[in-house]
Amino acid sequence: MKHKTLYAAAAALAAAAGLLTATPSLAAVSLPAGCTADGAYAQASEVFSLSCTNLADGTDLTSYTALGSLSIGPMNGPSTVTLTRLPALPASLTHLTVTGNRITNFDSLTGLPNLQWLSMTGSTVTNLPAIAAHKTLTGLMLNGPGYWGMNLSPLAQLPNLELLTITGTAPKPLSAVEGVWTTADFGRGLDGQYLLPANSNVLNEAGKVIGKEYQFDAAIRKVRFTVGSMQMQSVRQNIAPKIASMPKLTQYNLWLGRQLDVAAQAEWTHEKTNVLVVSGALKVGSVLTAHNKYGSGLRDYADKFQWKRAGRNISGATGKTYRLAAADLGHAISVTGTDTRDIISMLPIRIIPYSQTVTATPKLLNSFTYTRPSFYYTGQAGRDLTARIKAVRLPAGTRVTYQWKRNGAPIRGAIWSTYRLTSADRGKILTVTSAWSRTGYYTASGTSNGSLLYW
Repeated sequence: MKHKTLYAAAAALAAAAGLLTATPSLAAVSLPAGCTADGAYAQASEVFSLSCTNLADGTDLTSYTALGSLSIGPMNGPSTVTLTRLPALPASLTHLTVTGNRITNFDSLTGLPNLQWLSMTGSTVTNLPAIAAHKTLTGLMLNGPGYWGMNLSPLAQLPNLELLTITGTAPKPLSAVEGVWTTADFGRGLDGQYLLPANSNVLNEAGKVIGKEYQFDAAIRKVRFTVGSMQMQSVRQNIAPKIASMPKLTQYNLWLGRQLDVAAQAEWTHEKTNVLVVSGALKVGSVLTAHNKYGSGLRDYADKFQWKRAGRNISGATGKTYRLAAADLGHAISVTGTDTRDIISMLPIRIIPYSQTVTATPKLLNSFTYTRPSFYYTGQAGRDLTARIKAVRLPAGTRVTYQWKRNGAPIRGAIWSTYRLTSADRGKILTVTSAWSRTGYYTASGTSNGSLLYW
């Protein structure tokens, strides 16, 4: 006993003289990489609060049995969290704040009987019933790209919730075509009703209301837009709905946005009776013109043209007019007119063109040079008249036919180049019609001037 007392006294003197170091304290608990605690703890089971800038996938925090508050990710600015699944969490957790845009696995949200506050920013919790199972929640803040189109009504089963904020912008625009029913992606609110964006009147170019921006048919869950648009649609609510199952909800903010990409249909689409036609002589060297055949109040819609030979584009023939060339002989000539404009929508949007194709001729042929036939007569019955075609050099193989007429009516049997007058012709007007036909040519015909016969 005496030697122990002496040892203690010597130790005290040595310590006083700085010759003996003090007994070391217990080692601090080793925290996950990127995490700091609210103080120094000897064991994980003593840690009450953790703040982590990042966590590795597979991190297990269940040994932190006294953990009440956990924050993952930066407090401000873009997220640098690489976490894709929430860590295993202890049942003691009451406050959880997570910022990270890569998280897709939220399985560990189950089994947290004491959770009172949950804030998820950057990623979308798709399993809302799992959140609704935490009846102890008093505050819930959700911000992510996937809440547009989601059914939020499961959250109405949180009886103690006092604050609810849900915000986010859909990652992809809704792609649609004006006037065409498209499957709708509208979500439902806490009360189970569809969350519909504002729906304003749409005016045409004359300032007349032509309808609302969109129509929604809840029975078929489809939406139809009146005009093309690339605007942002949004649903905003800041007044807590009256829901019996959520008596404590007083602070409420809902903002969900989604970009629209509604293609406009060219104006001609709505005036299909306004048809494309071609005018002009069907012969080499003549000019054909494409235009619309329309009534009062309508207009030419086509602003682009493409002429075709035998169904193939003619190089450079992209104007409203086209001069027929020798290369066109023997081929079908057609033109496609296209409307690429929308005069109602003012913003730059996608426009679905509308086209019509009309055939000018199924087969372009040569043309005869037209000359009116003539004849000579003496004015006496029994004398012959002879039809003559002057200044026309008909190509070899041309078939020429005749028809003599009396007062415009064909004379039976009078189908030759000569005609013998009869007494029936006295006091009548006599004419002759000549027709020419040949393979590779359009049939042509001409009628002489009439002559009054008298004697």
